[in-house]
Amino acid sequence: MVSISLQIWHPKINKDEIIKCINLEPSRCFSIGEEKTTPKGTKLLGVWGTTYVSYSLVSKEDIDIESGIEKAITLIKSSINDGSIFKQISSTGGKCSFYISLYEKTHIAFEISSSLIERIRELNIDLGFEFFSDWE
Repeated sequence: MVSISLQIWHPKINKDEIIKCINLEPSRCFSIGEEKTTPKGTKLLGVWGTTYVSYSLVSKEDIDIESGIEKAITLIKSSINDGSIFKQISSTGGKCSFYISLYEKTHIAFEISSSLIERIRELNIDLGFEFFSDWE
């Protein structure tokens, strides 16, 4: 099983500036300086020290990792007006990453082709992985 989200962090800009560039509904977002809350809205102490916007792109699908990444790339490319948005975010101190969660009951092994890596690089998006073993 594969889940993929796009996660964007930025030390200065407001979440609304990011959201207006990506025509998808964020799954979680907050701006630097906003009061901290849990995902359900419960208030926490302090304010956020960075802006964060996350989009759920692939949600626990029974597909291989390359197919999941391909699906995420296709969805993102069809949802942005300006292909340089992620480069702009990164060049101004932010970070963009496909956060990939893999759920398996046993051993996990995979490879990512150089052509797929090139497509991810062209978008200026990093890859992050989390593995859940013994998952049912």
